[in-house]
Parts: sequence; structure tokens; C-alpha cells
Amino acid sequence: MIGARILFLLTTSIMLLAANDADPASEDTRFLVVDDVINMESAGDMQISPDAEWVLWVKTVPNKSKNNHNRHIYLSSTREGITVQLTRGDVDDGSPRFSPDGARIAFLGARGKKEKQQIYVLNRRGGEPKKITSVEFGVLGYEWLGDN
Repeated sequence: MIGARILFLLTTSIMLLAANDADPASEDTRFLVVDDVINMESAGDMQISPDAEWVLWVKTVPNKSKNNHNRHIYLSSTREGITVQLTRGDVDDGSPRFSPDGARIAFLGARGKKEKQQIYVLNRRGGEPKKITSVEFGVLGYEWLGDN
């Protein structure tokens, strides 16, 4: 139950931060245009750690040079207000999941122009992601099993 409350509060906070803080009665208020939507950033796929101390989430940002979006994985503390970006660059990372013990994070990502989406794992405390699959047509989904 505490996990659901944390997820609700985090989602609500992100939506409030993303909301336009202009006074609706002011003359500066305007409607969204196509460029606003194209340049919009979003947060999603939030996962709470087994100890409820951390939240994994995915931030989607526009990549204007490639006419698409990049997704990066972030880790936020539920108690201290700390947020760390775990992946970066011209990549599309998503579906982050904590290991059952909370020590590692797995995610789906593609590194390189021709690579299909594979499973990567990294230490929750950071470091370089390690590719653990090499499936020819890519991985669509996964789940942690057991205690490892």
C-alpha cells in the first residue's frame, strides 16, 4: 500500500511540475501548438524498489536531429529528493525493473545503429550497463525470477 501511495505522489508531482504555471487570466496564456507537443518531455514506467526507498522511471525527451525521441532511465530517492540519471546518450532505454533484492537494475535498450533491443543490467549504485542477451530479433519483455 505504501508503494502505491509513493507512486501516486511521484506521478502527481511530476504532472504538477510539467503543468504550465501561467495565470489563465493573464495575457501571456496561449494554447498548445504542434511544436509544443513535439518538444514535450514526459515521465513514465515508474517502478518502486523492494524496500520502497527508490523509484526507477523513464524520461522521454525529443531528439530533433533524428526526428524521434530518446528515453533515459532515472533513479529517484523516495526520502531524500535525490535523482540520478542512469543512462544517457542517443539511446532508447526503457522497461527498467529492480532485481528481487533491489541491488541491480535491468532494462531494455539498444546500443548502436543496428542492434535490436536487448536486456542490460547495472548495479543500482551506478556503473556501466552490461548486455546480458544477444537475441537476433530483439527482446520485447522480461521479468526477474527468484532472488537474483
